[in-house]
Amino acid sequence: MAARHRQGRRTIAIIVTTALVAGLVMGFYAGSRYQLWHLQDACLDAGGRVSDDGVARCEIEREIEREFDPR
Repeated sequence: MAARHRQGRRTIAIIVTTALVAGLVMGFYAGSRYQLWHLQDACLDAGGRVSDDGVARCEIEREIEREFDPR
């Protein structure tokens, strides 16, 4: 009987740990998508553009490239 009780506790611990890890992963993913959305929005406000694959190119970024890469 005690072995069955220990097995049940172990199962519950595995389920809780899995749920916590999944929540952390989803939270980090959602946070990064939220930051990307704000970056793209800021680039559009600055007169930049966002390509189809989601890469944001800002005017500020282009100016920095011109300043540090004199080609």
